[in-house]
Amino acid sequence: MMDEPKPWRHRFSIRRGVYLLPSLLTLTNLLCGFYAVVLTLQSEYHQACLAIIAAFVADALDGRIARMTGTTSEFGVEFDSLADLVTFCVAPAILIYHKWLMEIPTIGWVCAFVYVACGAIRLARFNAHDTTTTTAYFNGLPTPAAAAGPVSLILLDERIFPGETHAGIVAPWVCILLAFLMVSSVRYPSFKNLRWEGRVPARFLIAAVFFIFIFVSKFYVAFTSFFFLYLISGLVIQLAYFRGLKLGRQAGRYEGRVEDRS
Repeated sequence: MMDEPKPWRHRFSIRRGVYLLPSLLTLTNLLCGFYAVVLTLQSEYHQACLAIIAAFVADALDGRIARMTGTTSEFGVEFDSLADLVTFCVAPAILIYHKWLMEIPTIGWVCAFVYVACGAIRLARFNAHDTTTTTAYFNGLPTPAAAAGPVSLILLDERIFPGETHAGIVAPWVCILLAFLMVSSVRYPSFKNLRWEGRVPARFLIAAVFFIFIFVSKFYVAFTSFFFLYLISGLVIQLAYFRGLKLGRQAGRYEGRVEDRS
């Protein structure tokens, strides 16, 4: 007796849909980045910032869903990096160039290009290593965090302190600083090791609710503040790391002297 044909929904593995979901989120990330460029060319800077912020959400979800479902792949890694290059390197550079840097002859577009080039190097360096390994720290400022720099400047100038920041003066320096941090070895928290399952202390839940309330009620202020705190956190971690190495060397020398005397 011949086997009866399997129903349609059994012939197609659910796992294919799981593979599809991270790719759709990455495509959403790319769409938001491209739309941000379009809005920038129309001088809609605030809307362009919102498009990049939406890309942050899509970029955070695609990797986490891929890791949770065990569907990470080389294609997904490369596709995600290409989307990040457009959304978090090219789009922010065009945004800050069109807003302020184009008024500075030559130096303006050079600063924007340096930002894009360092972002591309940062992504290439990330892909050259084992990107499937979950680590507690990034080696260098991640491109999404760097993209939050131009976005924060726009929000400061147009929404938080309208016309009072004179952000155009610091815009070139912000580009160079972010470019340097992306290709540096400064360690930044990755938050990949956060566990969402299991029990958590009640005070953690209360703090999370309070943070969400502040973030929603004062979104622009909270977003900009979080960017600056994250930017400084890497520098603090790096200083603590160097201090730990220095103390370790001093302890080793002291132990060596004690052994010599004995």
